[in-house]
Amino acid sequence: MILRQIVILMLILGLGACASAPAPTLELDRARSALARAEQAGAANYAPVDYSMAREAVDSGRALIEKRENSAARQTLQVAEVRAELAAAKSTAARLRGEVQQKESENADLRRELLGEGRVP
Repeated sequence: MILRQIVILMLILGLGACASAPAPTLELDRARSALARAEQAGAANYAPVDYSMAREAVDSGRALIEKRENSAARQTLQVAEVRAELAAAKSTAARLRGEVQQKESENADLRRELLGEGRVP
């Protein structure tokens, strides 16, 4: 009787050990969305290192999900999301810097034209 209870207990513990965390589908969706936003922001051109690291992290996260290493996948996908958001922010900042420089150049041209700077009398 006691041996039977021990065997049942061991089976229950064994089955419990095989159970893993649920697949991180929410994290995968969020990482993919952040990566898409980064791509739309031009991160491949403006922040290529961060964008590449985000893409690699998403790919690694997917591979970990396939291996059923869901805890590691969750962490990897969270890193991917943050990297993608960073790439998008850097891209936006770089684009805005370019626009500011262009406006400053246009203003300087107008100033020279209006004030007659640079003309020889």
